[in-house]
Amino acid sequence: KLIEEFLIQYPYWEQANLTSLRSELEEEGITVEKELLQKFLRQEDKNEDNDILNDLQLLEAIEILGN
Repeated sequence: KLIEEFLIQYPYWEQANLTSLRSELEEEGITVEKELLQKFLRQEDKNEDNDILNDLQLLEAIEILGN
């Protein structure tokens, strides 16, 4: 539920600070490393647009090609 709400609140979650989400998870008794949490978020994120919007390398390439 926390993950689902986080993905709705932060559609561009790759650029978001995950500290608050990790703190909320720890309050629920779940301790997770940042990298593992990012991998899980990528897996759970059902918004296909976010696949592009959260791919920082792809966004950089688009910006370079756009100039």
